[in-house]
Amino acid sequence: MVKIAKSQPAEHGLLFSTWSLPKPADVLVPHMGLTTKGTIGADTALTLDECVTHIQAMRDAAVSVAPDILVLCHGGSVAEPRDAQYVLSRTEGVVGFFGASSIERLPTETGIRRQTEDFKSISFR
Repeated sequence: MVKIAKSQPAEHGLLFSTWSLPKPADVLVPHMGLTTKGTIGADTALTLDECVTHIQAMRDAAVSVAPDILVLCHGGSVAEPRDAQYVLSRTEGVVGFFGASSIERLPTETGIRRQTEDFKSISFR
């Protein structure tokens, strides 16, 4: 265990270290990468199915050491409400979605785009 604790989780085929925290966390938010949607979204990301696999594995590992931990999905391809629904309907014990760009940047981009298009459609005499 000492060797593993002093090494990187990936060196042992693990997604993350369940023993790296002195006290288990109350909430775990598996980060699936940069948000892929919108005008400045990342060009590459895990697929939603890959996100499901990784999030479930992280959740399962986390509850093995902290049974009461709350797990939320976040990031990468999980960018829209339908994406979060996809992940939540295919995982066990994942209790919600943690929004960042999906809550502030993406809706802002949509609103700005719509408002700009409305202004562009103004007719002149």
